[in-house]
Amino acid sequence: MEKIKQILNTSSKKKIDFLLSEIKKRPDLAKELLSLALVNEHPFSWRAAWALSHYSKKNKKFIEENQDRIILRLEEIEHPSQVGCLLITLNNIQLNSENLGIVADVCIAMLKGEIEAGYVKMYAMEVMLKIAKQYPELSTEFIEVIEYAKQGFEKNYIVKRANETVIELTKMMRD
Repeated sequence: MEKIKQILNTSSKKKIDFLLSEIKKRPDLAKELLSLALVNEHPFSWRAAWALSHYSKKNKKFIEENQDRIILRLEEIEHPSQVGCLLITLNNIQLNSENLGIVADVCIAMLKGEIEAGYVKMYAMEVMLKIAKQYPELSTEFIEVIEYAKQGFEKNYIVKRANETVIELTKMMRD
């Protein structure tokens, strides 16, 4: 884990790309990256979660095999950026059906929460949309939660994303 911390000593996309190239050479580093992304060692854990979100785009199998670990830690993570990156990571994979309820509950709690950063709420809505694509019958509940939560959104881009998500969920209900 120290090697990863050394690479992630500063925040930059260049460092993330370098770390991903190192993981290609030494796949065992992926486990260390995941472990670091799931603890509260800011700023290293946030940067590790950021790297993991990029890693998940091309290494879905590894993330799918470890989704239980990620999901179990979501509510325990303190830094909003780290949570956001983990939601992006989960959105990049096929979630196991037994995890969908847990993930939906976590996303709903994030939308209703007062302290979650706006972009985390946006990522939560994206994950909810993904879940609704598998289970359209959840669309009505998700719409209600988003409409309620939207009243407290302070940023226009989050309100816009909420409106778009509601439109997409409504279309799913009609299909």
